[in-house]
Amino acid sequence: MKIRDMFQKDIDRPITGVIKVGQIEEYNKKQELEEYVVTRELTKHFREFFDHYTRSIQNPTDEMGVWISGFFGSGKSHFLKILSYDLDNAVIAGKHAWEYLKENNQSLQSDPMLLANMELAAQTPTEAILFNVDSKSTASAKSDSNAIVMVFNRVFNEKLGYIGSIPALADLERELDEEGKYQEFQDTFLKVTGKAWLETRHKFKIMRGRVEKTLVEMGYMSAEDAGLWVKESSTQGYQIAIEDFAERVKSYVERTGKRVVFLVDEIGQFISQDSQLMLNLQTITEELGVRCKGKVWVIVTAQEDIDSMTENMQERSNDFSKIQGRFKTRLSLSSVNADEVIRERILKKNDTGKSTLKALYETQETTIQNVVDFKGAAIEMKKIKNAEEFANVYPFLPYQFNLLADVLNAIRLNSSTGKHLSEGERSMLGAYQKAAIFVMEQEEGVLVPFYRFYDDLIKFLDHTHAGVIQRAYDNERLNPMHDEDCFTINVLKTLFLLKYVNGVDLTVGNIVSLMITNIHDDRTKLRREVEESLQLLTRNLLVSQIQDTYEFLTDEEQDINRAIRDRNVSSNDVIRAVARTTFDSIYNNSRYRVPKFNGRYTFAFNQTVDTVPFKNNQSNEIGLRLITPRYVSAEGSLDDTSLSMMSARNREVILKLPMDHVDYYNELLNALKIDDYIRNVADPQKGKSTAIRATKMQESGKSKDAAVKSLKEAIGKAEVFINGQKITDITTREASAKIGATLEKLIENIYYKLTYIDSPKDDGDIKALFVKSQQVALSLDGAKEPNSNAVREVKEYIRLTSSSYSSISMKSLMDHFTIAPYGYVEADVKWLVAKAFKDGAASATVDKDPITLFNRKPEELGMYFTTRKYEEKLLFRAKENIDAAKIKACKDVIKAFFNRTETDNDVDKIMESFKEHAKDTINECNVMLKENLQVKEYPGSEVLQKTAKMLTEISVIDDTTIFYKKIAEEKGDLIDLADDLSPVRTFYTSGTQQKIFNENGLRAIRFFDNSKEHINSEKLDTVMENIKKIVYHKTPYHLIKNLPALYQSFMEIYGKVLDEKLAPVLEVIEQDKKNVLNYINGQFYEDKYKAEVIQAFEELIKRASTQNDISNMLGFKDKADSLCKTYLDKFANMAAPSLPDTSSAGGEVKTPADMTKPAPKRIKNIMARDITSDTWVITSEKDLDDYLVKVRKQIKDELDKNDVVKLQF
Repeated sequence: MKIRDMFQKDIDRPITGVIKVGQIEEYNKKQELEEYVVTRELTKHFREFFDHYTRSIQNPTDEMGVWISGFFGSGKSHFLKILSYDLDNAVIAGKHAWEYLKENNQSLQSDPMLLANMELAAQTPTEAILFNVDSKSTASAKSDSNAIVMVFNRVFNEKLGYIGSIPALADLERELDEEGKYQEFQDTFLKVTGKAWLETRHKFKIMRGRVEKTLVEMGYMSAEDAGLWVKESSTQGYQIAIEDFAERVKSYVERTGKRVVFLVDEIGQFISQDSQLMLNLQTITEELGVRCKGKVWVIVTAQEDIDSMTENMQERSNDFSKIQGRFKTRLSLSSVNADEVIRERILKKNDTGKSTLKALYETQETTIQNVVDFKGAAIEMKKIKNAEEFANVYPFLPYQFNLLADVLNAIRLNSSTGKHLSEGERSMLGAYQKAAIFVMEQEEGVLVPFYRFYDDLIKFLDHTHAGVIQRAYDNERLNPMHDEDCFTINVLKTLFLLKYVNGVDLTVGNIVSLMITNIHDDRTKLRREVEESLQLLTRNLLVSQIQDTYEFLTDEEQDINRAIRDRNVSSNDVIRAVARTTFDSIYNNSRYRVPKFNGRYTFAFNQTVDTVPFKNNQSNEIGLRLITPRYVSAEGSLDDTSLSMMSARNREVILKLPMDHVDYYNELLNALKIDDYIRNVADPQKGKSTAIRATKMQESGKSKDAAVKSLKEAIGKAEVFINGQKITDITTREASAKIGATLEKLIENIYYKLTYIDSPKDDGDIKALFVKSQQVALSLDGAKEPNSNAVREVKEYIRLTSSSYSSISMKSLMDHFTIAPYGYVEADVKWLVAKAFKDGAASATVDKDPITLFNRKPEELGMYFTTRKYEEKLLFRAKENIDAAKIKACKDVIKAFFNRTETDNDVDKIMESFKEHAKDTINECNVMLKENLQVKEYPGSEVLQKTAKMLTEISVIDDTTIFYKKIAEEKGDLIDLADDLSPVRTFYTSGTQQKIFNENGLRAIRFFDNSKEHINSEKLDTVMENIKKIVYHKTPYHLIKNLPALYQSFMEIYGKVLDEKLAPVLEVIEQDKKNVLNYINGQFYEDKYKAEVIQAFEELIKRASTQNDISNMLGFKDKADSLCKTYLDKFANMAAPSLPDTSSAGGEVKTPADMTKPAPKRIKNIMARDITSDTWVITSEKDLDDYLVKVRKQIKDELDKNDVVKLQF
């Protein structure tokens, strides 16, 4: 059955495919109304609109806006046009618009309320003004923020019969009309010019003189006023305020009683993201709503709903809430509506056709379902559900409906000519009808390929796109037979149609699906044809291949692609890109982490592709090298032997990539060329090719992504060489996992002693090691110590690298054991060294100061071994074995000197024990020496000094060997010195001997020495001599016990001498006391001072009687004399009390002269002992005279100074 015979209506009948707002032919209107399909969705929208609209006829409202939204091709413009027919109550071929709709649509017939509202709206007098805002605006209108009100004013003028393009002239026509003079003006103009006004008014600029003459001729204006009006109308830019326009419309509504409806097509495209134009629409709608109270409506169409448009405005700060409030009625048309219309108007089948197609589907269902198969599409590419749908859409396929709508919208957005699709919304009817007509003479089974839609769309394409395809027709290489239906050109058309549509990957397989022309097409054969065509188109730069997808190229894109192809990118640059891709995207770890012990051990490795290193630092012990097919070997060979030797020589993994797998290279070459072009070539079209350049940048990114994928596959198939061997037991094909596995095997070969670590350690373990060292270690018999092999390696290395004169630092040990063949981490090395130190295999110093387990606290040792600042300062040396005899000698000295028995045989511990006790002993000696300095008579200073000196000399020895050698050599002297020190220590520390020494020895000597000039006793001298022999003996310790008896003898003799010396002293004190008492006897102050005098002299007697020192006791005679003189001087100068006034016996009063008080006398008391010695030795008269002369002189001297001298004997 031929396809043309399947349709209910002739498929080739005339149909207005493009619904243009402005078409007025009655035939077109009639066809539109007869064939207009009111779908379920449109029924709902009609119901909502007419419900709101008719309600405003009776009830004033300011909610008079309708916003109709829907994708391109959904039928917005057609719906708007049908509304205008009904509102304008148009009578077409004798019937109203609503009657056509009722007759041809069952859904309306079943809704009497809707029909009633449609009829009410039609019968209400209304001026329905339908227009496309873009076509009614001027070229520069969008730059004017008042553009929309100017368009509204224009179409309103045109609706009323005034000229729309010249608003100033339209204002004149309105004034004339309102004054009833418009017809007179037209008649006068015809008389003046001989031409009809309505036919020539658009030429106002060249006829303004005649218009001026007409106005004067009819007496409407004076010549001066007419001239001025014509001049202003011709030269000044016309502006009308929105308020004035709203008032003008309101005035018309009130004057005529008619309603006005502005039906504005494509307002959304006109406004776009211009917030000023949106505000202009908002203000117009608001003013019309407020002033006209629902008698004026504004109905607009847009691809976006109003909320989305206001959200996407360039200036988000503006408040669009008012326009949202005005457009309360919002109708959204979906793609379902467009599909339903096409199926109903174009594709509806007659009964025979439908039965034929259903039968075809039922017998060929599998074939039909499999002939088209899209892979990786991000948008829905619908397949046929059942026989009913197959019959409804045949000869098309379901995916084509949505896809064509996306194509139309994409063309509108990306083609300068395509933008004019907005002038008459593409309902897609024409495209489907033309494609169906092309196959209508063929039998069932034929399908319409997607490229057939191109033939109807070509009229909307700009030269940039259409010219490429037209030149392709004339290209001998592409179309040698000049065929109008050339397969290669059809492939190019398909690529063009999908160029700007996102969501469909144009792979070979998907292109094949788009090119299907029959349900029985052989996809395999068709694929080969498509691939050949794509290669041909690619070579001619009409198509660009991006990985496994293809893209149509415009002329500008071809120029840029040609320039990119000619960019010079070196092979080394591509290899560097391969390195970046490998080590940044595929395996982006610069260190390999060994899985054992939670990835504790990591190894940096060199990263190389061919001979090109990745980044600069390539000084690691191991490496990874990729060998590409581009590699040029220095040895001139890439055989397995050469690569094995290279891997061993460089300690690296070699991955030899497959020689036949170079897609990654080509993709990176393409990306580098694009990047180089974008970076170094300025935009040749000065901004016009910005979008193309941006697309090429995206292509560069896709090429890089494809290179990653391709390179992963190549690495998965690569041959592996490690440490001199070709490896075949790594079977994984996943790139990252394979690299990891090869590095793991390399590390097992290079760092083979890493396995010696069976228990990783950290700083805490190091510190715990020293804490435990202070305790008794308990372990099960046969238990293996952790890391024993590694500890053995460290001990042996210290033994080999150090000597008596050289040490090795912790830093050097870490440097050695962190590289091959060990690979330990620093914490491991520190623990191993600490363990060797603790085991006694190594000695250590810090800043030349020896440290041992015994001279440092555990926390100090932990700090030395874990703190980074000590890594260079902490030095180690292998310990020498100390002779057992020397160890015994040291223990003997410790026993003798410190009275301590050492049971441990650890040389460090014994050495440290010696030093600790020596330090205490030295401090003890210094304390005793300090006492010796205070009391020089104390014994033992020589022994103490010698002890401190010898112990200090030994203690400062840090070398274990020298220390024990010194102890052994000095053992005899040290033990003798220990014997000498013992009684000295007893003297200074026991208390008893020192007390006896002080109280019985030194005290007796002090008494004797202080008073010896007053003592004359041989017996006392003998006792004192014996005391001094003991006190001043070099080692008096065994003699001190004799001092108490000698002291007792000394004190007995000394006491007798003391008593003999005391008697005369007491006599002198008594005599002085008597002299003072005699002096005050009978004096007025006797009672006051007598007791004081007695007490003072009794105190002197008491003190003198208790003195043990003779010299001090004899001194009390002087103290008594001094006290006596003090009292006598005090009393001698004490004035007598004043006498009371008296009169003479005869009653006479004494004169002042008689009452003058005598001046007090100066009295000086002198003790006879002060002016002469105790004894006068007189042998002659002369001696007597000499003594008397001296006495006389002294007394005379005192008399010169005083009035009275009293000599006391």
